[in-house]
Amino acid sequence: MQTRVATVNVQPDVCMQYFKDPKKVFGQLFPRIDLMFTGGQVISVPSKDRAVCHATFKMPMPVGNAPAHGIRSRDFVW
Repeated sequence: MQTRVATVNVQPDVCMQYFKDPKKVFGQLFPRIDLMFTGGQVISVPSKDRAVCHATFKMPMPVGNAPAHGIRSRDFVW
């Protein structure tokens, strides 16, 4: 599997502003830095410093020796 790395040319405090607002992460940050990101949303915001999020990512093709067809996207909740 090929590893992909994205370099974000921005000061750490600016980058952290995206993570303080989960909607910015899905709308502006992830689409720029992760080619496998296909979508995401904030499910709930239980408090000022917490959010429950869901995102989907397509799988890299091909994975090992597996055929490229039939591999579904993966989704995560955190």
